[in-house]
Amino acid sequence: MATTKNYIYKVYDRSLNYIGTWNDVTSQFQTSEELNGPGGQVQVTLARPADDFGEGEDVDFGFQVKIYVEDGDDINGKLVFTGFISNYTPTYGENEGLAVTVMGYGW
Repeated sequence: MATTKNYIYKVYDRSLNYIGTWNDVTSQFQTSEELNGPGGQVQVTLARPADDFGEGEDVDFGFQVKIYVEDGDDINGKLVFTGFISNYTPTYGENEGLAVTVMGYGW
C-alpha cells in the first residue's frame, strides 16, 4: 500500500524567527541536486495573487525555508530540505501565482 506524503513548508525571517507555514503550495516537491555537488534548489509555486503575494511578510530575499515530509514512517515530520529564498517572480494570466526559488545552504 502506497503512503501519501504531505510536505510542510515553514518560513523563517533573516533572524531565524518563525513566520509561518505556506499552506498554498501548488507545486510538487522536487529538488535539483547534482552528484558531488554543493546542494540543490527547490522551485515552489504558491497560489497567490500576483499583485499581493506577501512580499516582506512571508516571502523575501534571504528568508529561510524548511521543508518537512509527513508519511507513514514519520508522522511528526522529517526535515528533507533547508535553504533560503534567492528569487521570486509573480506570474500573471491563467496560471497566476508566485514562483519561488529556494537555494540549499550548500551553495
